[in-house]
Amino acid sequence: MANLLFIVLTAIIGVGSVASDAPQSREDSVPQVERIILADFSRYPEGWVARGGFSKANEIYEVVEGEEGRYLRARERSESVRLFKKIGWDSKTYPVVEWRWRVKKWPEAGSGRVTVYIALDRDLLGIPAMTKYHWSRDETEGELREGGLFRPSERVIQSGSLESGDWIIERVDARADFRKISGRDPQGEAYGIGILVDPGIEAEIGEIVAMKE
Repeated sequence: MANLLFIVLTAIIGVGSVASDAPQSREDSVPQVERIILADFSRYPEGWVARGGFSKANEIYEVVEGEEGRYLRARERSESVRLFKKIGWDSKTYPVVEWRWRVKKWPEAGSGRVTVYIALDRDLLGIPAMTKYHWSRDETEGELREGGLFRPSERVIQSGSLESGDWIIERVDARADFRKISGRDPQGEAYGIGILVDPGIEAEIGEIVAMKE
């Protein structure tokens, strides 16, 4: 009787062990987060590429850290340099991109823009298919311009020379914009993000994140 009880207990324990060792689904083992940090500038310039090299970019951009957190500052200069960071994420799950920015000084005359680039795909030649989100001094908010071969699409999301010193939080549905402009959904992983501040502007850009709808 004792031997029979031992055999039964061993079988039960074995079944439990097999169940606990069963492979978990990806959904169970990797829980989805609510947001993905695309850039917090904690390791800048690591991971970033500067058009024309960092010898020029370092004269314009610097990372600031203080009571308002960490952010990238573009100093007023007579030329501009675009920064780009290649980073992939699932834009179907995280279609919304959010960041904060503010302009502290505009040029004394003429127009000017602060731009965040979002690239969700690449074209047939492998070139990033980008949408440029502008804070423009004098263009009409909501204006949308379709791009083409070698030319990004553009959308004005802020307009005016606000210099209050307050941060403005932007939130764009980058996937919906891509679909509206190109007539299709982006394929595969998103490609990356970029930043460009026109000459004569002093501006600051904070953490950039991808979010669920």
